[in-house]
Parts: sequence; structure tokens; C-alpha cells
Amino acid sequence: MRILVVCTANICRSPVAQLLLAKQLEGSNAVVHSAGTQADFGRPADPRMLELAQARGLVNLQQHASQPVLPLMLNSYNIALCMEQRHLTTLQGLAPTKLGGFKLLGHWNGGEIADPYMGTDRQYDAALSMIVEATQHWARKLRQLGMVT
Repeated sequence: MRILVVCTANICRSPVAQLLLAKQLEGSNAVVHSAGTQADFGRPADPRMLELAQARGLVNLQQHASQPVLPLMLNSYNIALCMEQRHLTTLQGLAPTKLGGFKLLGHWNGGEIADPYMGTDRQYDAALSMIVEATQHWARKLRQLGMVT
């Protein structure tokens, strides 16, 4: 099972979601990566998200390097989990035959996860809390549906 987590720049939301989901699916057949619809290659994780995730003892984003979503890469993933509807729309335009493989990360718990980039500490904390909850829901659902073993 190959899972891609998508946000805009691949420096804030999707990297932390990637590591959290991978951690929650540890020991399964799942491989989790992340990318951004407007990402550059090689940017590090957002320092504020890195600090907040580490302070909560969740994940270490020190090694993260951003990457853009490329049309060909989408064919190698079973599912892409997006932060916002606009990310879903972008992916649908890049791979129109794979419509069923794109979902919101927050599908099970409220929908979109807003971008906290350059926002307040409260916005960062809210986004991280939603990502934690959303990745837990997806890990549980993927196991229940037998999509990961």
C-alpha cells in the first residue's frame, strides 16, 4: 500500500502527516510519502511546525526535503490524502483517470485542514491537532478495510 500525503509547499502539513501516518502504520505493508502541489525540490520543514511537533514528542522533521507532485508519480500511489479541496482538484487535473484515489486527509474528522504557514501559534497548533486526529482515523480505517496488512 503506497500513500501520498499532499499539501501546498510540502514543508508544513504534509511532512508531519507523512511521518505520523507512517508511525501509526509501522509494521504494516504501507509506505507513506509526501509532496506539494506548489512545492520546490529540497526545502526543509517549516521551523515552527518542526518545533511544535518535536515539543509534543510526535515526530522529528529535521531530515525532511520538499518535493512537488508530478503527474507520473501519482500512478505509483494507491491513495493520495490531501489537506484541502484545492489540492484534490489539482491532483484530479494531473491524473483524471485516478479520481477515486484522492481523498481529504480530514475526510473522517471535519474535512479540510487549513494552512497555518506564517500564521499564529494557535493556527499551527490547531493544524497539528487536526493532522494527528486525521492520521489516526486513516490508520484505523485502512486497517479495518484490510488495505494495510
